Amino acid sequence: MIRQTIGAAALLAVALPWGMTTTRADAAGVEVKVFGVSESRTKDFIVSDKARKFGGSFNTTTVTLQLAGKEVEAATHAGYIKITRAVDDKGNDLSPAKSNFSFGGQNSYDELNREHMWFFEDVKPKDRIKVSLMLSQAPRQATKIASLEGTLKLKSATLKDVMVGGLAGQVGKAVADPAIKAAGATVTITKVDTASKQVEMKVTDPNDRIAEYDVVDASGNSLSNGRSSFGFNNTKTVSIDCRSLPANAKLKLSVATSTTETDVPFKLTDIELP
Repeated sequence: MIRQTIGAAALLAVALPWGMTTTRADAAGVEVKVFGVSESRTKDFIVSDKARKFGGSFNTTTVTLQLAGKEVEAATHAGYIKITRAVDDKGNDLSPAKSNFSFGGQNSYDELNREHMWFFEDVKPKDRIKVSLMLSQAPRQATKIASLEGTLKLKSATLKDVMVGGLAGQVGKAVADPAIKAAGATVTITKVDTASKQVEMKVTDPNDRIAEYDVVDASGNSLSNGRSSFGFNNTKTVSIDCRSLPANAKLKLSVATSTTETDVPFKLTDIELP
């Protein structure tokens, strides 16, 4: 089994310009394992002179890591992946080529959607996540990734829940709450459809402060069957599909009032290729 456990934590508090404190930490007790490896190989035999050039390669080796531990359970985002060494057992450098496509999480944080991440699991684990690393493709002669080293970051947050009731009467209105205003964000409810059991909103969140979106019943239990989002330039549309949407349902927005960033180095060896 390929695994690694990271050592003791060190903390550093940093005050950010929009009024939120970020604490930086080294990972304490984060276990890193290889969850799986996949390869993509393509070859075009007919190439048009007018074909669009993407400047990258679809031939890749993807290593999916599993991270576990208390910092992982608290994490809401992962990203800033830096690969410092990736070599197969034939000595080939598998570091991502600069001309290849930028994969998610290289220069930013990606939100951790555990519902999607563990879609085929009956019980979604809270203390485990998966992070994918896209490498250059290993030649067919290679049988293992001899060495894979690098770092990534986890971000967790202290959250304040903002509850919005009377949803049918809130369509077209921006959510008025001091925590959302302090975060520099705006949330406007654009659709509440009891037939399709869907709540939709337009969100502008330039500081990435809204960590969770949910619809709950009168007792605070989640009604969500899943969530999707799409958008560009800090503005996105968020849709929540619900199992039911009673008149007393509330929108629950969890806003980060402070964050912790955890640096997670990884050093793995002898990863078998498919």
